[in-house]
Amino acid sequence: MVVFGDDMHNKTKPIAIVTITVVIIASFVFLSLPNALAEEDTITSDIKQRMGNFTKKRLAMAIGRRFLKNGVPETLEGEVNVVERFILVIDIEGNKVNVIMPNRWTINGEIKNTKDLFDGDPFNIDDEVIIETLKLEIVKETHTVNSYFAYSINSEGTTASALLPVNIEVG
Repeated sequence: MVVFGDDMHNKTKPIAIVTITVVIIASFVFLSLPNALAEEDTITSDIKQRMGNFTKKRLAMAIGRRFLKNGVPETLEGEVNVVERFILVIDIEGNKVNVIMPNRWTINGEIKNTKDLFDGDPFNIDDEVIIETLKLEIVKETHTVNSYFAYSINSEGTTASALLPVNIEVG
């Protein structure tokens, strides 16, 4: 016959303490896990956004280099139809032409973004403009792609110049 005495009681007491401690720790971990995962998602999202911005900057730089290396000067004259983000659409004798616009422009000592250039001061939608661009033409067997990168806009004697890290001089 087995008699449970102080010896058995002394062995079960530490086991009970360890079990309760494990349950408390596990509860704490499982309760805080969703918050930790949410924070990790936020961190991952932030990293993805930064990488996306880095990728966009690299792409913009690559496009800029291509225009600088291979672009030829081209003057466009037409009526402003639409400005959306970094694209200006002008009507040239019934043809819609998309022009890539830098984000920042200098005019009369001020710096404006592309959209603000066409909000009525100094230019308007429907204004006749002369745009100095670099034209990049890619010819394939079945089609030709023309891209224009603006660096100067003039309308009725008012000129806006693109705020760029380079100076473009035609000559």
